[in-house]
Amino acid sequence: MKVVGTVAYVDDLLINYAIESMRDQTYPLDEIVLIEQFPGIKHAFSAALDYGYNCEYDVLVWTAADIIWKPNLVEKYLKTLKKGIFMARCHADDVMLRKAPGGAVGIDMKILQKYRPGRDGFGVGVSWDHDFFVKVGNATGTKYKRADSKGETLTIHHPIWTPFEMYGKVRASLPRFFGREPKTIDRYKKFFKKGLKRDPGDLTLRVGYDLFKKMVQNLPDWVMLDKRLDIIRKEWEEFKKAYPLTGEEFFAMPGWEKTAKKLIKEKMSKGVVEISSSVKRVRKEDLYD
Repeated sequence: MKVVGTVAYVDDLLINYAIESMRDQTYPLDEIVLIEQFPGIKHAFSAALDYGYNCEYDVLVWTAADIIWKPNLVEKYLKTLKKGIFMARCHADDVMLRKAPGGAVGIDMKILQKYRPGRDGFGVGVSWDHDFFVKVGNATGTKYKRADSKGETLTIHHPIWTPFEMYGKVRASLPRFFGREPKTIDRYKKFFKKGLKRDPGDLTLRVGYDLFKKMVQNLPDWVMLDKRLDIIRKEWEEFKKAYPLTGEEFFAMPGWEKTAKKLIKEKMSKGVVEISSSVKRVRKEDLYD
């Protein structure tokens, strides 16, 4: 069975730790591919699936650059997919929500091959998105399933946050919960208030909480705004002027503080996060004419 791991890269501090966790699996991956220079996570996800389709992989595991896999993730996913499931998911350890969606998805590419957008499936113009997977599930009689058992997690979600990443998290995520998950919005509020009570000078938390308060005053207006990374970066350049940031600020999950200081120091000195040369890197021009 050919299994590929694909990871979306958007200049994340944790990219090398994410890649290392993909390498350190009890069931080894045949290839690890970095999907880069796409405008958003949905575009990168589509590109990863196109790559897996073109290379005729049996199973593709998709993840983001801020997700650390636990060693048995691939093994658990393969066992789940063997049961006729076309998509395996999991829970993650999450510093904000304690337990959250795992940020890694295992997909049986053989099931999806008949339904690829623009080919023989649901027609030109259909993208790889939630609606597409619902259609695949309905057409095949299969579904997605969590691969972790009750109380178990298979990933760690974003254990280190810079102020910009905290801004981006709140800006992109909060509108998704409007009208659907008020309890999740309340968890965000409790997370920020508890953290700032413990350390009122934490600028990373302060950035997140100030944006949170601004957004919840009129959340419907924020739902309609563009969530592309380049747009959020432009907003951030203006928003950050209100804070005395030096570039050394971070918020870390317990046990990750030393790693955070090391990674931020390295990025400040080099300007970028250097990625292992042994990882295959795929860009838009590599996939599409």
